[in-house]
Amino acid sequence: MPYEDGIFHSVEMDENTLSQNVAQQIRGLILSGELKAGDRLPAEHELCDRLGVSRTVIREAVKLLKAAGLLKGRMGVGTYVTHPSMNVLRFSLQNMQPDYKILLADLQQVRLALEPALAAMAAQNANEEQIISLELAVEEMQANLSDPGMYIVVDNVFHLTLAKAAGNSVLEIFVSSTVDLLHQTRKLAIQAPDAIHRSNFHHVEILKAVKARDSQLAFRAMEAHIYQINDSIKTATQHLEQPEIARYLEQVG
Repeated sequence: MPYEDGIFHSVEMDENTLSQNVAQQIRGLILSGELKAGDRLPAEHELCDRLGVSRTVIREAVKLLKAAGLLKGRMGVGTYVTHPSMNVLRFSLQNMQPDYKILLADLQQVRLALEPALAAMAAQNANEEQIISLELAVEEMQANLSDPGMYIVVDNVFHLTLAKAAGNSVLEIFVSSTVDLLHQTRKLAIQAPDAIHRSNFHHVEILKAVKARDSQLAFRAMEAHIYQINDSIKTATQHLEQPEIARYLEQVG
């Protein structure tokens, strides 16, 4: 998009806080609507010129905003603004400074309340393209049982696709707004013995139910999956202290 002169202004701060203040300025432009979802940020060199800072500062600021869910990079294309409403829940969780074991338990309770119903709705509403996407995700997960990192990436895709297939925008926002936190909890849960194979079994069962258009079966399959994840998290965290759990939940990527 074309940018008016003055939308960005130079930043004069202590070197240690430059990246945070650049991130704050861009965050303000996003939340005010001057930068909208789908807008591409100016090129790195252009931001350097407009803000009067180095490329290192710009990169750190962009990294902070990506971690907050306000920006998203597209390989070979640039950095784009995402939709703030998709990240409201994540912002709230970041500001809580919670007891992480309580946070994990609370998150699983919310998932148990919502996601079985989401799966049931997907069984009713999924179109053929979405079912194919779910099939491909399950195939990819099965192909990566020995690669936990890639398995979890595809696990995220499966649940995001299922949320879209449910046809309910609020449920889709919930799943989208927690995708990064859920990514980290999956990295934590996968530490439990045999967790990845147990998880894969449940994804297959959910897919079967959706393909059969059986809402009750889809509900029960997702419910069983959430219970399995809950059990895996308890096993993985039973000997971990707060700082160790925090490292899993707060790291980026």
